[in-house]
Amino acid sequence: WVRTDKTFNMYGGKITNNSLCGVCNFGTFHMYGGKITGNSAADKGGGVNNFESFYMSGGSITQNTACYGGGVYNYGTFEMSGGNITRNTANTESGQGGGVYIYNSATFTMSGGSITVNDAYEKGGGVYNDGTFNVSSTAVVKNNERRLFPAANNVYLPNSKVITISNALNSGTSIGVTVANPPTEGNSVTITDGADVGNEQYFFSDDDIFETYCDSNKIKMKLKETCSHSGQKVNGQAATCTADGWKDYYQCSKCNKYFSDSACTNSISDLDTWKTGDGKINK
Repeated sequence: WVRTDKTFNMYGGKITNNSLCGVCNFGTFHMYGGKITGNSAADKGGGVNNFESFYMSGGSITQNTACYGGGVYNYGTFEMSGGNITRNTANTESGQGGGVYIYNSATFTMSGGSITVNDAYEKGGGVYNDGTFNVSSTAVVKNNERRLFPAANNVYLPNSKVITISNALNSGTSIGVTVANPPTEGNSVTITDGADVGNEQYFFSDDDIFETYCDSNKIKMKLKETCSHSGQKVNGQAATCTADGWKDYYQCSKCNKYFSDSACTNSISDLDTWKTGDGKINK
């Protein structure tokens, strides 16, 4: 295995079959090519256990295993602009982060490359994000799985954690997401900070009962609509000098749900609350 305290540049070759991890980085590690493959760790970082700065622009991290971060466990700064992290496993019953595990004070910035076909026993087949996960340009995290109750599980977001869109996203970006507390009827879940209209096409729910959409510069996840709504306008009530009023709203003639817009995209979960909140017209 390789332990680096200063600068280590990897252009080719192979680091393989080590039982303490492939690379333990306490310095600056640049991976331009080569393979880190077939390594294992009892606890964290089967392929790379990164404590400082890791820059990956090529090569592959593949078929490594650990309890947390089968491919990479990141305590520090990890920037990935190329290469691939694939077929790694978080292999114990509490295993998390098959491809990459981001520690809660760490930052993972992904502008290229791919994280695919990894798996975790419990959560985060591709990426377990307990820290800061920035994406831009062309980032791919897909086709990763969870072993416990087998299902797609790409980027796992614990409570309140999001993915940050740090710069423009390009065609080819594809990121699957699982959230700790899934959306419920009338309640969406935010999965990104910083988004432009159209960015929702680059993110998808690992569970196909949910869908993504853009709202107020954030990507959110909600339950898929099962009704092709037909909105009928319901006139609001004008405000007076002594009483509040409320705006016009729409009711679907098929499912009877309420919406604030004629296209029936913005649902009103509680009409009385809406009339005194978002739909209110002050006296």
